Amino acid sequence: MSNMHRIRLLILLAGTAWGLLGALGGAVGVDANAWAQGRLKSPDSGVTVSFTGGAVTPLADTADTHQQGLVMGLRMGYMSRRGLGLDVGALYTPLPRQALGSERYETHLASLLLLPRYGLNVNRWRLWLGAGGGLSYEHVRLLDDSGGDAVSSESTVTPTVLASVGVEYHLVTGIGLVAEGRYTRVLGALDYQLAAIAGGVVLTFR
Repeated sequence: MSNMHRIRLLILLAGTAWGLLGALGGAVGVDANAWAQGRLKSPDSGVTVSFTGGAVTPLADTADTHQQGLVMGLRMGYMSRRGLGLDVGALYTPLPRQALGSERYETHLASLLLLPRYGLNVNRWRLWLGAGGGLSYEHVRLLDDSGGDAVSSESTVTPTVLASVGVEYHLVTGIGLVAEGRYTRVLGALDYQLAAIAGGVVLTFR
């Protein structure tokens, strides 16, 4: 991935984080005293939507061909009162490849996953574990010497499995922060092993 693409991604992530923090700040200003007065409940059942961004690190043999990069995620699902949940999630990373002589690559890796989860609520906190699977799509372009035009390109679709652990801290009713660790194994022809740490915002609709 070129430096210009990295700068654009960082600007996008920073702008998104700034906007989300502004929204959270306004919500906290309105409802900050409600927790102390006991009028807001701990995380409960409902539809959840989370937006995350972070870093992805290649593991094992994947580290020989790829570098660390950025990762973004969107997850939507439902969590029951008993702590059982089911999510549909999408992940995207412009996973950079290691330089091979004068060859330069542009990579896009996207995954669509189904993730059963089990959660435990403790006051404002929710701890959860999840494991599931789905499909990953990778598109790779071999660039010319100028780094602009593609000399060749290749696309691959392959099965993927994911294990994830996360913690949420609910600031006010329906709005919280989430931190998540993921292990992803992209199977088939790609055979990638990836670890990621991400953080973001989770919204709950009851």
